[in-house]
Amino acid sequence: MRFFVVFNQFFNIMKRFSIFCLPAVVMAGALLLLAACDKDKATPAPAPEPEPAVPVDLSAAGTANCYIVSAPGTYSFKAVKGNSNDAASAAKAEVLWESFGTDEVPEVGAIISEVSYADNRVVFTTPETLKNGNAVIAVKDEMNQISWSWHIWVCEGYDAVATGQVYYHDAGTLMDRNLGATSATPDKAGVVGLMYQWGRKDPFLGPKMCKLTFQKAASTLSWPAPVASDAEHGTVEFTVKNPTTFITANATTDHDWLFAARDNTLWKESEKTIFDPCPAGWRIPAGASNGVWAKASATTSEFKWPNDRTIFALNFSTKWGDAENIWYTASGFLTESTGTLSGTSIGKYATATIPSGATTVAELGISHNGNADEGTVYISSYSYRAYGYSVRCAKE
Repeated sequence: MRFFVVFNQFFNIMKRFSIFCLPAVVMAGALLLLAACDKDKATPAPAPEPEPAVPVDLSAAGTANCYIVSAPGTYSFKAVKGNSNDAASAAKAEVLWESFGTDEVPEVGAIISEVSYADNRVVFTTPETLKNGNAVIAVKDEMNQISWSWHIWVCEGYDAVATGQVYYHDAGTLMDRNLGATSATPDKAGVVGLMYQWGRKDPFLGPKMCKLTFQKAASTLSWPAPVASDAEHGTVEFTVKNPTTFITANATTDHDWLFAARDNTLWKESEKTIFDPCPAGWRIPAGASNGVWAKASATTSEFKWPNDRTIFALNFSTKWGDAENIWYTASGFLTESTGTLSGTSIGKYATATIPSGATTVAELGISHNGNADEGTVYISSYSYRAYGYSVRCAKE
């Protein structure tokens, strides 16, 4: 319709001018027609802005001191202390360290590329290409002091529930790997996972592999030197504000990182505490005669088990459960006196069990015995609280 109106205007113009003006008139008409046609063309709409990624709520099924990430993306969790509703005082969030669990030093942001804090939630993003490893995120208050921290366990495709292993005699269900391990296969890097002082929620680095010669896994952090337990450093408050500091002990503190007195409530058999390092739905297992391994073995006595001389780990398939592979690494421990890696071919696994009136704690002990055909398993051994132990989480 617009075309005919414009053409009629053009025709009237032509009648008003002589033939000598015809070329100019034709030119003007052509331009007028082109302008009219251009107006009829639709102006392309601007491309819509991409919708911001909606963070996956890792704490929807329960809060904890550890969250598992199995795919790349943006995630969030409530900034509360462990499995409690007690909000951590926070003004900002930051990544304290990242590690692949190998001897490779990651670039900053290789595991967690972004992190922020708002409305009592921590939000973080992984790179588009997920890299297996571990990281710790902390929130800091207005005075720039850490008020709480959380372990982010990144393991592509890992489903802790689907891969959980049922132990004999209704002993319970345990993870198929150590806490923080990115593999359940003993000859792979990252199989050892992380280590924990008894009653503390925050992890320390273990060795990169199960081998006779230890090499601690690398990270982005220049870790602070261990400090001796005393009235200033040997407190729960100090560990919360300094989650990367190992606290050494000696006989004057009953070989406990706590200085003044023993606190048997930091980890419990009866319930999960706010200092439990396991993810939601999992907890530190019980040990000794009431523990998972004693029930599954139907004994509290030490026993021998076939040993693979090439791998510093023992496979307890058919002994503790029907799963084809129930590997436990003999990956050493962190000493209570220096915090250094030690115990070549020995594994120490933490439990929540404390013998009545004792200053020691129950542990599962595994000795690879070097080139022997059999390793030794200590179901009901006991050790000092300041050691750094491996952890095998049990399903609640």
